[in-house]
Order: sequence, then C-alpha cells, then structure tokens
Amino acid sequence: SVPNEQAEALARALLATLAVFAVGFLMRPLGGIVFGRIADVKGRKFVLITTMLMMAGASLLIGLLPSYETLGIVASGLLLLCRMVQGFAHGGESATAYSYVAEIAPPHRRGMWGSLVFVAIIFFLQVRPQGLFAVKTRSLA
Repeated sequence: SVPNEQAEALARALLATLAVFAVGFLMRPLGGIVFGRIADVKGRKFVLITTMLMMAGASLLIGLLPSYETLGIVASGLLLLCRMVQGFAHGGESATAYSYVAEIAPPHRRGMWGSLVFVAIIFFLQVRPQGLFAVKTRSLA
C-alpha cells in the first residue's frame, strides 16, 4: 500500500505530465489560424517549410533538454515551451497541407488528393503505431 502523501505526489506528477502533452493540442487551433493567414499572404509552400522547421527544431530541443535534476523548474518550463511550439506548428502544418495538396492536384483529382492527406494522417496516427507496437513486443518476448 502506498502512503496517502506519496499517492497524491504521484497523481500530481502524472497530471503535470499530461498537461505538458495537452498544451500542444491546445496550441493547434491557434497555429491553424495564424499560419492560415500567413499561407494566404506568403504562400502554402512557405508555411509548410516554416512549420516543418519549427517542428523539427522543437523536437531537437526536447531531445537536448537537460533533466530536472540539472536545471530544476527551468527544464520543465523549456519542455512546456517546446511542446507549445510543436502544437502551434502542427496546427499550421496540417491545415496548410490539406489546402496545398488540393491546389497542386490535377483538377479532376482534387477531391481524392485532398482527402488522401487526411486519410494518411489518420492511418499513421491510429493504425500503424499499434502495428509497430505489436511487432516490437513480439520481438522482445
């Protein structure tokens, strides 16, 4: 049995961890709004390149961040900022990708090409991770 104070500390730590992930999702609509306007002015290709670079940069920084033991609360704040940048960039990237693909598609294939972006995202986010996880767990047994 876990003492009550330790259980509360574990629950707070879990909620803080989930909040770091949630903030990325909360930034997506804002990224879609901001980058949607920029895409209308500067072009979709510009926005796609910008958002991919932002996503890559934030992901790289997350990998290079020092631990909590090294920087304390600053490490947590930097992680939160990186997740916000990732969510913001993803919001702009996904909205722009749909429009960009539909614009470059041949006129008689625009509906199919535009829908393939959405289908690919759903497939690789929902179906493939489960298949990859099953392969990894079988190989570890």
